[in-house]
Amino acid sequence: MLINFHGGGFTLGTSLDDARWCAAVTTHLNAVVISVDYRLAPEYPFPTAVEDGTDALLWLHTHAASYNLDASRIGISGFSAGGNMCFSVPLRLLSLQRSIPRVSALAAFYPSTDFTATREARRKTNVRPDTELPRVFTELFDASYLYPPKEIALENPFLSPAMAGDAEVCAALPEGGVCLVLCEWDELRAEGERWRDRLRGLGVGVWSETVEGVAHGWDKAPNPVWEDEKARGVYRRVCEQLGRVFYGEGWTMGEPATGEPVKVEEPVAGEAANEERPAEQKEAKERCSN
Repeated sequence: MLINFHGGGFTLGTSLDDARWCAAVTTHLNAVVISVDYRLAPEYPFPTAVEDGTDALLWLHTHAASYNLDASRIGISGFSAGGNMCFSVPLRLLSLQRSIPRVSALAAFYPSTDFTATREARRKTNVRPDTELPRVFTELFDASYLYPPKEIALENPFLSPAMAGDAEVCAALPEGGVCLVLCEWDELRAEGERWRDRLRGLGVGVWSETVEGVAHGWDKAPNPVWEDEKARGVYRRVCEQLGRVFYGEGWTMGEPATGEPVKVEEPVAGEAANEERPAEQKEAKERCSN
């Protein structure tokens, strides 16, 4: 099963926003998708969304058998704020010290990972600032979710996953099943690239793609009939990576999505990137084990 978290700055959006992505997953992977309608700011500021996401994962794991779901193969996905939850929810789950299987795979689309950086600093990293979301929206998101102001610790890893320690990152995230999709014209691209590089340095297998010529949220066209072909292709490639985690390295798109569960300890995604730096990977794994 795949648990999905929608975007919207933790302030807007519904569980129906990612219908095209959910359809791609059910079509290509024969997986059940659960899209979480987590509570939103300003009525429910940080950390409510993360708590709701964690509760949803725990509940689905506990009741999986009742719905004929495979609790040994749990993936999560998310967009923007939901992409943040792809990392903050596993970290929160780790903090609870619950003895449940780790998330097998995750797919984060243009996530926010570091709230210690100001919006102004983030905007300066965008090569096409004219494509940014209007300031009124980003200011609304931050004022709503980060409440009360000046009382939220921006370095909290459940808000800024990039601030989590190496050991926590290694323990919380799937070792070989992280998919990260970034946008070329996005203020979150730079922090996404830093996060990607750090994960790889820690020995986490990361498959990543930066979609050229698009801005943040480009794949959320409101037209119910027309679908962006570029988005369709990206979704398919991400599904292919998830399928290899769920069903085995030999699985290819188009084959029946069946098979025995794959042990999450065996990295299958992003291995090529890791093999390029064997010395660095060995050192990183030693840091994680200490």
